[in-house]
Amino acid sequence: MYPISIGKNCTTAFQIKRYLRKLDPGADVSGQFFDWLGRVEPLGIVELLGNNMNLVRENFYAYESQPGKFVPIDALSGFAFFHDFGNDDYFSTERECLLAIFKKWKDFSEKYDYLKKKFYRYTFEKKDITFIYHGNISEAEFTSLENAILKTFQKEVPVMNFLNRVDFDVSSGSNGQILIVNERPQDSSVPLWQGDDVSWNSAFEMVNSNMENHA
Repeated sequence: MYPISIGKNCTTAFQIKRYLRKLDPGADVSGQFFDWLGRVEPLGIVELLGNNMNLVRENFYAYESQPGKFVPIDALSGFAFFHDFGNDDYFSTERECLLAIFKKWKDFSEKYDYLKKKFYRYTFEKKDITFIYHGNISEAEFTSLENAILKTFQKEVPVMNFLNRVDFDVSSGSNGQILIVNERPQDSSVPLWQGDDVSWNSAFEMVNSNMENHA
């Protein structure tokens, strides 16, 4: 299975790239559309897919997440762009944030247009692709996300959802596409979703089984 991040934040992409490099030092770990975005929620992905993954400057504004910490946000999806406008996570003023969006929009737009086309190409062409999401998703959100993926790409793509919990459970949804994997590290001081504590192999085995049963 070839994993690609669809959120919730950059830790998902980091762990995917770590896993791929561990399997093969020469693995393709080049950037994808969702790799370094923040505040990614399932319904935001649905909204973006419904808009053909187009990013429009008029939809961007400066969001003050904490006093004196502003970040560019896409109002349509709710996604935060921490690494694309010359900011080191945050801007100190709203004006500085808005000015950066205006000045750097051309380069930003070209970058994400390329990443969008790459995301579409990978999804259409790779038979073993799996989308990875790290965060809580309700059943209704999962259904909406799967429907949006099917409508956009005219193919079913398994979505693997890693959650931060202290228990371990592997389960699949009724349609065979939902996968939830939670793992407790042997050392309780080690955070979940870190390094070898991510149960990639068991997760992919479950995805393959689900896909075969659903076929």
